[in-house]
Amino acid sequence: MIILLLTTFLLLGALPLVQADDYNPLYANLDGDMLVSTEGTVMYTLTMVGGPAEDSDGNYTYEAELSGDDVSDAEIDDSSGESADSGIFTFNVTAPSVAQTFYIVVNCTSYNDDVTLYSNITFKVIAVEPVVITATITNNGEVSATGIPLVLQLYEDDEWVTLYNTTIDLDAEGSYNFSYNWTVENLESGEYRFRLILDENNTVVTFEGGGSVYEKTVYYDVSGYDWMNTLFWVLIIALAIVTFFVWIRPDKKRKK
Repeated sequence: MIILLLTTFLLLGALPLVQADDYNPLYANLDGDMLVSTEGTVMYTLTMVGGPAEDSDGNYTYEAELSGDDVSDAEIDDSSGESADSGIFTFNVTAPSVAQTFYIVVNCTSYNDDVTLYSNITFKVIAVEPVVITATITNNGEVSATGIPLVLQLYEDDEWVTLYNTTIDLDAEGSYNFSYNWTVENLESGEYRFRLILDENNTVVTFEGGGSVYEKTVYYDVSGYDWMNTLFWVLIIALAIVTFFVWIRPDKKRKK
């Protein structure tokens, strides 16, 4: 019996041992906005590569949490996840209601039945009170318009910089309420110029009077001007689909 036990031990000892050094290191990266508005929701992308999860029987997992002075009302919609197919995950973070610096802390693992590797990420995010830019765009025409290009720009460093662009739909005699949160860390005193451009090339609609650019100048912490956090524009625009006007043009060939 003693000889049998000894032989068994020697056979087990001869088996190759799987160690962490046998795998590529686990690398993890978190990508997303570092400056966000209070109570704003932002999507982040977590990417993991390497480790035992690269094998057919391996998996990637993560667990995420928020830390900061007051993050009680902040949240992560998917605070954990696991995947055998890919090391790419996405989750949304809703920032706290109080302006502050907070952190997204992510614990990452790459594992199989034999080995587990770990990597930790601490991602710094600054939540600030946003400047809310709003506009009401009204279609006074009798025809609906869809896919109207809309661009919001800020004038800085002697050029117009695009903050946001999208397309909107307007029903006949309908309105669209536009809102954008402009997030700036340590807003400096001075003059700020914004402009809203609707269908700059007139590809979808035509404008009564030919105007499609609406500009607004505001002042922050400048003597003689009151600063309002919300900038409100009301744009009354007569819209109609270009093809409608083309269709109703008289046929010159039929004139006598």
